Amino acid sequence: MSHTVDGRPLVVEVLDKVHGLGREDEEAVVLIEQAGVKYRLLDPVAMLRAKAANVRTIDQIGPPPRQDRAHLRIIAQCVAPFLRDAHQQAAANPELHEHFAKTLSRTFKTLTDRHTVQTLLAEGIQPLALIPAELKDSPIEKVRAACLHQLPRLEKR
Repeated sequence: MSHTVDGRPLVVEVLDKVHGLGREDEEAVVLIEQAGVKYRLLDPVAMLRAKAANVRTIDQIGPPPRQDRAHLRIIAQCVAPFLRDAHQQAAANPELHEHFAKTLSRTFKTLTDRHTVQTLLAEGIQPLALIPAELKDSPIEKVRAACLHQLPRLEKR
C-alpha cells in the first residue's frame, strides 16, 4: 500500500462509470505508470464535462458538502493548456493529427452542449476562453476547419 508523505494511506478510486460522460469521453484517457502501477486518467475535456454534470445534477450542499464547483473552476483552467500542449505535439508529429482533431471535436461538442454551457456560464466560465486562439491558425487542416466552423458557435454564447 502507498502512503502520503505524512503517512496516511493513499486511496485510489477505480470507477467503472463516470457521471455525465458517454463512451467517447470515457475512452479519452491517458495511461500513466507510477511505481509499477498503471493508471488510466481522463483528459481535462472529459473531466470538465463530468464536473459540470455533477454541479448541475448533484446536491452540492450535502451533507457532506461537495467540492464540484471548485473542481470545475480548476479543471476549466486546465483545458486550454491541455489543448495547446496536445496541439503542439500533433503539429510536430503527423501521426497525431487525427487523434488531436478528434480531441478538438470532442471539446467543441462539450462546449456547445446546452446543459454544459448553461452550467459553465452559471459558474462564470466562458466556453470560448477554453479554446486556445492560435488553433484557428493551425498547420493541421482538420483543426483549422473545425475552428472555422465551431468558433462562431461559441462566440454566439
